[in-house]
Amino acid sequence: MEIQNIYARARFQAALEQGLEQGLEKGRLEASRALLTKMIRLKFGAEAAGAVSAQIDEAKLESVEGWIERFVTASTLDEIFGAQQ
Repeated sequence: MEIQNIYARARFQAALEQGLEQGLEKGRLEASRALLTKMIRLKFGAEAAGAVSAQIDEAKLESVEGWIERFVTASTLDEIFGAQQ
């Protein structure tokens, strides 16, 4: 019985850690999307931010992070998103 309890606690702990990691990943994604949208709105205006909002909202974290990096030197939306718009 003790071994079963230890095993059950270990499974619970693993599931908890996995859920926490997924939650953190989701939080990073949402924060990165919000940051990029705000940066675009401030630099290019609300209309430009609206034009790319669906693309940002559907993107994975790696894409959003890449766009944030390109934003630093970009002077146009094309320089950030390329032909993907």
